[in-house]
Amino acid sequence: MTMNLIADRRPTPSSPRGAFWQRRGVEGRGLAIDLGTSTIRIGVAGRIVIEEPCAVVQERDGRILAVGDETRNVVGRNPPGIEVVEPVADGVVTNIDVAEELLQRLLRRGEVTGTRNHMRAVVVVPLVADGLHRRALLQCVQASLPKAQLVPLEAPMAAAVGSDLPVQEAFGTMVIDVGRGITEAAVVSLGTMVTSRAALVGGAAAEVAVVDHVAERHDLEIGRHSAQRIVRFSSETRTGAVLVRGINGATGLPRGVQMTRPEVRAVLRPVIESIAMVAKNALDAAPAALAADVMQGQIVLTGGASKLDGLATAIEEQTGIAVRIRADPDRAVIDGARLCLDGPALADSPYA
Repeated sequence: MTMNLIADRRPTPSSPRGAFWQRRGVEGRGLAIDLGTSTIRIGVAGRIVIEEPCAVVQERDGRILAVGDETRNVVGRNPPGIEVVEPVADGVVTNIDVAEELLQRLLRRGEVTGTRNHMRAVVVVPLVADGLHRRALLQCVQASLPKAQLVPLEAPMAAAVGSDLPVQEAFGTMVIDVGRGITEAAVVSLGTMVTSRAALVGGAAAEVAVVDHVAERHDLEIGRHSAQRIVRFSSETRTGAVLVRGINGATGLPRGVQMTRPEVRAVLRPVIESIAMVAKNALDAAPAALAADVMQGQIVLTGGASKLDGLATAIEEQTGIAVRIRADPDRAVIDGARLCLDGPALADSPYA
């Protein structure tokens, strides 16, 4: 149940302008890079220049045939000897060589190489990245931008900044970023993540739940794209049913079944509850004063999987706090990373 909100008593900005970013060594303009599980986004101060699937198509000998958007029509249809490789899994780089090649080609496609090698690059780092995975991510970016100064930025902090939260102030705010591979939640105050929690649950887990349910309940084998379509149907439609086509497990022949929204929502419920628990754990770990601050406002929900059917309601039930889904939630992280490259925008913002 959503708790009644009292008047917002957030303090007026009082911290030195730009202090948060100066502490992290970010000055002037450069590149912002978010190498996500499903999407790679590259931005400059004024815009996003690359937003494409984080995938490549390659032959068995390793020769790369396509990257990014070029892979969309190949997934699920690739012939023997041709494979689709996703170099990032659960938010961390698992194939450095492929990730480097992907990033280099996309940088050339977006025309953001050359003199920009001398600029700073703000690199979004997930909370689940340990020392090894963190080094792999930074190594991948450094190989593509050998002369750039790399500045790591934690994903929840980037999401908070990209959602216009007053991260500089002595007032607690909370953000939850739900991506394809991971969910990250943080309570932020005075430019610091005071508490944070992460779990390997997100959009991919929702798709797996749908695939498993369809196989068990309807004896039908479906692919990831079909599962994504079913999840989107549940999130965007209130009534009706979605036609699911796949291969019958008994006969091996194509077959279709109807799935209603209540059926899909029941399938997604365990995933939704797991994500909501990440939020609750992060809030429970926060100091009482900051938790009280969060209760006066709203928890901001970001990420490509933030619109999962029933997710906002589940978080409200777990925390007792209203939830707001950011507009363009899947771009919150890259927008936050870009903001630290935009001096004029930061100078006019409440958290600069």
